[in-house]
Amino acid sequence: MKHLLNKENKNSKHLWQKTALFFMIGFLFTAAAFPITSQAASAKWKKACKAYNTWLSKNNSKFTAKEFDFSTKNTENYKKADRFMIVDLDKNGVPELVVTHPVAYKSDNIYVYTYKSGKVAQAKDTFGRKGETAAVSINCQASGGYEVYKCRKKHLHVVWNGGMDGTEETVYTLSKGKLKQYAKANEVDISGGQNSDYFSYMLNGKEVTSKKYKSFTKKCGNSSGGFVSNTKANRKKYLKG
Repeated sequence: MKHLLNKENKNSKHLWQKTALFFMIGFLFTAAAFPITSQAASAKWKKACKAYNTWLSKNNSKFTAKEFDFSTKNTENYKKADRFMIVDLDKNGVPELVVTHPVAYKSDNIYVYTYKSGKVAQAKDTFGRKGETAAVSINCQASGGYEVYKCRKKHLHVVWNGGMDGTEETVYTLSKGKLKQYAKANEVDISGGQNSDYFSYMLNGKEVTSKKYKSFTKKCGNSSGGFVSNTKANRKKYLKG
């Protein structure tokens, strides 16, 4: 009996040693691979920023409109951008370039670009389109104003605030080179009052309660940055990689 117990103890000891060795090898492999992955991601980030810098420099909008001049329209190519920000919308370690193209006074179009195969390429909109029509319009000529920002969860928030008319928010991500409307809140009373019966909330394609939507936006946090003017100084500051 004593012999059997000693044998069992030895087997248990050997099993424990093998298990410990297995975990140690796994840990060392992960530790060795992680810096390489981080370095590769950092290198891609820098390359993307360098490409965006060049692209923005070539596509700097010169359009201006006087205050309350609603009649003057921008005739520049839709690629001309007056503001930009970078945010990793698909969380792949390479940032996207989000720009505004001025259409007219208090009216802009948002376009998203990605860095792919060493080039700056336009991302598709939520309908799968590219080109001038693949825009997120932020037109506030009628009323209210827009705030566009990236959150700590790397989403793009487009918020319209109409004061007494209510608010509307759309949250975008990117999947396979295409914009995705991940969340949307409509707190506008179509009757002109503040009746919450008209409010609606969507999250990942499903209708949700106000409480669940606000829990989602709470996790997003406040603005972690918005658009900056497309100037040489800002390109150097925000696109240094």
